[in-house]
Amino acid sequence: HALRTRTSGGRQFAQFHVLVDPAMPVADAHRISQAVEQALLEEFPGLEIMILLDPADRRHPPITPEPAARPAP
Repeated sequence: HALRTRTSGGRQFAQFHVLVDPAMPVADAHRISQAVEQALLEEFPGLEIMILLDPADRRHPPITPEPAARPAP
């Protein structure tokens, strides 16, 4: 949530918050942010990214990834 983007000169910037389970170990939350950053960089090479990790709560539950689709047999 709280996505903010901007361009300065020829550079593009994105900043946003990722909600994680408050009981999640910091190392696990960091791995999530790295995976999100890598996925964005694959789509937007050169993007400057700032990800802020926030603890989820009842009003803002964490987003859980859907299981990956299985390839057709």
